[in-house]
Parts: sequence; C-alpha cells; structure tokens
Amino acid sequence: METKLQSKQQYPRFIQNKPCGIDKFDGGSQERLAKTIARHFCQNDSLDEECTLPRIIGIEGIWGSGKSNVVKMLERELSDDYYFFEYDAWGHQEDLQRRSILELLTSKLIDDGILSGNATIKVKGGGTKTVSWSEKLKYLLARKTETVTEKYPLISNGMVAAFLVAVLTPIFTFIAYAVKPTPTTWWFSLLSIIIAALPVLIALCVWKWAYSKDHKYGWSYMLAIYQDKVEKDVCYETLSEDEPTVYEFKTWMQDISDFIKEKGQRKLVLVFDNMDRLPAEKVKELWSSIHTFFADSGFENVWAVIPFDETHLACAFGDETDEQTKQLTKYFINKTFPIVYRVAPPVITDYRSIFNKLFVEAFGETENEAKETINRIFRLVNPNANVREIISYINEMVALKQEWCNEILMINIALFCLKKTDILANPVEQILSGDYLNGIQTIINNDLQTQREIAALVYGVDVEDARQIPLKKYIEGCINGEEDHDINQYAETNKQFDTVLEEVIQCMDNALIDKIIHCLHKLTRKSDVILRVWQRIAQLKLKESIEKQVFPVEYQELLLHLDTESQNHVIAQLYKKIVRFNDFNGGDYFKTLDAIDRFIAQNKLACDFTSLIEAKTVKPNTFIDYIQAANATDAAYRDNATTKAYKYYQVATNSEALDNYLANLLPDNFDHADIVKR
Repeated sequence: METKLQSKQQYPRFIQNKPCGIDKFDGGSQERLAKTIARHFCQNDSLDEECTLPRIIGIEGIWGSGKSNVVKMLERELSDDYYFFEYDAWGHQEDLQRRSILELLTSKLIDDGILSGNATIKVKGGGTKTVSWSEKLKYLLARKTETVTEKYPLISNGMVAAFLVAVLTPIFTFIAYAVKPTPTTWWFSLLSIIIAALPVLIALCVWKWAYSKDHKYGWSYMLAIYQDKVEKDVCYETLSEDEPTVYEFKTWMQDISDFIKEKGQRKLVLVFDNMDRLPAEKVKELWSSIHTFFADSGFENVWAVIPFDETHLACAFGDETDEQTKQLTKYFINKTFPIVYRVAPPVITDYRSIFNKLFVEAFGETENEAKETINRIFRLVNPNANVREIISYINEMVALKQEWCNEILMINIALFCLKKTDILANPVEQILSGDYLNGIQTIINNDLQTQREIAALVYGVDVEDARQIPLKKYIEGCINGEEDHDINQYAETNKQFDTVLEEVIQCMDNALIDKIIHCLHKLTRKSDVILRVWQRIAQLKLKESIEKQVFPVEYQELLLHLDTESQNHVIAQLYKKIVRFNDFNGGDYFKTLDAIDRFIAQNKLACDFTSLIEAKTVKPNTFIDYIQAANATDAAYRDNATTKAYKYYQVATNSEALDNYLANLLPDNFDHADIVKR
C-alpha cells in the first residue's frame, strides 16, 4: 500500500534499493523463513542455559536473493523482545574489526537507551571505578598516554650578575684594605671605598647599557631568580595505544549481556552483513573472531546472525570452483553455525510478478503498454536476475525517462539499459546491424525509429539529429578504409542510405576525394541520389590539377559511374589538363590519350573522344618521343587499324627544325632511322 507521500509523488520515481522488510514474492517464502527463524530464537532462549544451542545462525543465499530483507522481517517479528544491530563488515573493512564493532555497537546502544546508568571499569595498575557507559566507552577507546617530564630550570642573567657581585665584593674590599697606608689621608680612604665598590659599579654600568638596548631588562628581570619556567622545560613522552584484545572484547560483550539481563532490556541481535564481500584475509580474520565469541559458549543475551553467499565465501579459502575449497568452506560453515537457513531464489512466477510490481512502483500506470514487453525481454536476457538487479535496472530506466521524457519510447529506453554493454562496445555496427538484439529479435524490430532513438541515447543528441549518426559514421569508416567496413552492407537494407551518403560527401574534406572515389566505386547500388553524388565528386575532382601526364585510376573509376553527359564533360576537361600540361612530354602524351581511347572503347562509353583532339605543334625532340611511343603501340583495337598511330592525336613539328635536329645528331647519336623510314 502506498503512503500519502508516495501517492503525491510524480512518476517516474526511483525505487528504494534498501531492504524494506516486505515479502514481495507471491509464495511468501521469505515471510515464512523469517517466522521460522523467529520461532527458533524464542524456543532456544526458553530452554535452560545448559540445553541451549549456541546463539548464532547463518542465512545462506546468493547475492541479491533477499537475505537482508529476511533479516528486516526477522527484526519486525522479534522487535518486542530483541534489539537488532547491523554491522556492515564490508563498509568497515579498513577499520580494526574488534575495535570498530565495539565502538559502533556501544554507541548505538547508549544512544537508543539500551545501555544507561553506571558501569564498572578496571583501572590500569589495579582497582575498579564506577563510571557511566559513555565514560566506559571513552575509556575503552581512549589513547593511553604515559608521560615522563624532566625539567631543567634556566637561571636568569640578573642572578648570575648578583652572584658574581656577591663573590667579588669581599675580595675587592680586602684588596682596598691591603693597599690603604697607615697613617692614611682622605684620598687613600676614597680610593679604598672605590676599589671595594668596583664590582657593584661595573654591574650597574652593564645593566644600564643592557637596559638602554632592551627595556625588558628592568628591575623585575634583575630580581627574577628563574626565567621562562614553562617554555624552557624539556619533556619526553612515551605513548601507547591499546586495542581491544580477544579477552577485552569478550569481557565487554559479557558486560553488555549481564547488563541487559540485570536491567530487563531487550536481548541483543548482532547482524554481521556483507562479510562475504571482504578480501580473503579480512574474511578469515572476522570469521575467526565470530567463531571465538559466539560459536562456542557465546553470551546468554546476545545473538549473532551472519548472512552469506557460500560461493563467494569460498573465495577466501582458494579457488571457489575447486572441490577441495568447497569442502573446506562447508567445514568452516558447519563448525561455526549450528543452524543454517537458506533463502530460496524466486521462481519464474515470482520473477514476473515482482518485476511488474516494481515497475508499477516506479512508473505507475503510465507505461502499461510497454510493461509486459519490457518484463519479457528482461527475463529472456537475465533469466537468473535477483531482486536487487531488477531494482537497479528499473532505476536506470527511471533516470533516462526523467531525462528524455516522451522524446524516446519507453521500450527503447528499456532496450538500451538492457543491452547497453553490447551497444557501447561498437555503437555504429550494433545500431545499424541490430546484432545486439540477439535473443530478443523476434520481439523487438531494428526499425528506423529504434535506430534513431538508440543512437540518441548513445550520443546524447536530439532524436532528429541522431537518426543519421550511426550510418554516417559507418560510411565515413568505409571511406577511411577501416577494417570490416563494407560500403554495400547497409546500402540496400537502410532506407536512409542515399540521403546519408549525400550528406557525408557534402561534408567530407576535399583532400579525401580519391578515397571517396575508391570507396564508392565498390558500391553496387544505383539511384538518382547516388548519381548526383557522383556528379558532385566529378566537379570536385576536376578542380584538382594533374601531377603527371597519365590517365589516373581515379578518373577511370569516376567515369564508370557517371551519365553520358557528365562522362563527356569529364573527359573533355581531363584532355585539356593533359594537352596543356606544363612539363609536356610527347611519349607520355600519346600513351595517356591512347589509354583514354582504349578505356572508352572497352567500356563502350558514348563519348566521341576524337572530336576533342586539337592540333598541337611541338619541338622536334618532343615530336620524336611522341612518334616512338606511337610506333610501339598496338592499334589493332581500332576500327581503322591501317591508320598510322601517330596520326591519331594530331601532333606535329616544324619540318625544317626537325631536319636540323636530326642533322645535329649525325653521325654518332643518330638512332632514329625507323622514324625517318616511317
């Protein structure tokens, strides 16, 4: 039943992940278990002390099976006669365990009024003392300090001077008496007095000089026997910090048990939670303490409850898959616990019901349409999930729903949360292919809306902006030659392919034009949009200058994908670049034009290349290179194979200049007899 506060809250809302003490299983298995344990507590405590079992029980179950929830229900069942204290061993793993347990337990008992009034403590060195429980706790946790102080007083300068005057004055008085003649005159008497007073006079002069430098040297300083009494003391300290020993711990717990009995307070139940999450050494250490304090004699008014997962607990003793480790773990469990209760995992009917209850708790009736589908796909992907994992999954959906509101369908939010790991490993490939739907593809279709909304969740952009991101990135990967990228993979199956391709080409750097041509040359799909893409590529390519007199492979691939008009335009522009090449070479010129001619013929392009040829007059040496290349060419592919090859492309030279050039080669360097003959 919802509280008034809950009913006023808006959906979606987060679910508490803490144990609530309510059995949400339809079969009521946890409620039944809690009542059974409660009966054992009451029956065992009703027996004579010599007949009772040790007051310690284990509650075994896998992580997330509801052990902590059972403890909460047990606390509710026994709340009138038992006081529960939960110690999170995992949360205090960095602390000294015995000290931490006593500190937290005693403080809580004092705060809740279980421990009140006076208690007795033993004072170091012997004897006892009556103090409050708060003072007793302070004494337990206090730093015991032993201090040895040695003081070395510092005598003041004034006292040193006074001592010297007192010693020297009689000496000088004797000297004055010794030098005084008999009979004497008045000036000898005055001299004797001055000699006798000389130490005092010198001391007064020194003091006067010191006082003029620093006024602290007044009469009070002169009359002080000691100075800086505290500041100049030298102290040596020896510190020792006591930790509760096994004996002290046991004594303390016994004092609590006796106090509870004496005052008629509720009996104490210590719950050691999350012990199986501790590192191996910590588990052994805490287990040893629990066994020592509770498994043997124990305490009349103190119970210990230890929830644990046997599989994870086995990690403390070695490889949990090893049979010997399993046997060793069972031995320790049986040695420690007289009784172990098991929390059963939910069955399928419970599983479905629990999920729906939690889903409604988070979303109310606002997402009923998607609830059953989400429940179904979650159970298919996570057949062994526990309640904690269900709550975590639903809370993750709540967070995304609060962020995206109604921009994204609930089913796609659920799908992303469920398959997030697979999707984020390779977003582009997963979104486009839908491979992440493995196992639930018969329930969820990888349609365009699903792709757009999953992409929006992955990239954090609006759904409209996200619709093209995966395909766009994939096409960019194809152009850049990334491994396992095939431009044809989504060309036919993705309805957005043509549009996205055109957008990618428009945004690509012109420096990548050759990569684009090579990539799209492999594309088998044909459409008006793709033709338009090729026409744009042709325009960009023609803006580039050529580096050599050749027929580049990029132009060859380009021509194969253009319409007739565009083909003729590209060939005409390429011809102009070749014929007007700055570093013109006759041989390369013939070879390039011949290659274009052959390409047109072999691919049956509707292009009249001959009509584009313009007459060109060149230097004699260039002309000779042209003739040599022509003579080496097989003209059999042409319809009129009887025509001399060199005449195809209308290259000529001045005959007189040619004669002079050839004459200059005579007799040693002339090797063009075949040209003259032809």
